[in-house]
Amino acid sequence: MASSSTNNQQDSNDAVVQDQFSDWTRRLRMLTGLGLQNDEERRAFLISRCESWRDNLIETSPVIRFMLQHISVIPPRPGSQSQNNRLPIPIRCEPCAPVLAGGQFSPAEGGQIRLCSDRLSSRQHASDVLTHELIHAWDDRHFGIDWSNARHIACTEIRANALSGDCRWTRELDRHIWSFAAQRQNCARRRAALSLSQHSSLRERFGNDTEAARQAADRVVDEVWESCWNDTRPFDEIY
Repeated sequence: MASSSTNNQQDSNDAVVQDQFSDWTRRLRMLTGLGLQNDEERRAFLISRCESWRDNLIETSPVIRFMLQHISVIPPRPGSQSQNNRLPIPIRCEPCAPVLAGGQFSPAEGGQIRLCSDRLSSRQHASDVLTHELIHAWDDRHFGIDWSNARHIACTEIRANALSGDCRWTRELDRHIWSFAAQRQNCARRRAALSLSQHSSLRERFGNDTEAARQAADRVVDEVWESCWNDTRPFDEIY
């Protein structure tokens, strides 16, 4: 009987050790992203990493703090105020549809920002994306953007690409675009037109004719370019 009791106790101890080891290895996988065993673990890791970057940027990034401060002094649209007292706007991390490159400002969902946890490759990438979306959020409050108006959308896309860091030359090199003459302007034009061509306001008009949508987007971007490119608010200049 004593031997049986001892064996049972040993089995119980072994099970506890095994559970502790399994828990430790899972936490290590979630911390490092190495050896993730299934899609659920990978999804949880990417969301956790995105939230860590987001929280760190909110606390330490001068440009993110600057944008949040300037958003906070403008009254929000009805139903768009954040439930988080620290932030003037909700900022969520979650997987995104393939059409989204890194993030989205969603006025239709109460003015929240979505960071695409499965698209962000680094803290700097997260910073650029978050800054881009915060510029949309500031524009929405400051200018009262009509998100069905192609000219309004083109203008905020020009500003967001120009002011966020999306068009700094190192980002363009990452995209394998080797242009230095008027590099930032060309980038802002190209990316603003691409975003506008994919917006519902043009998709509904042109359907699957992507070339016609892109040409229409190019024309709208040209129409608003001068005033929107030169408007660097709330910054003093393009940094």
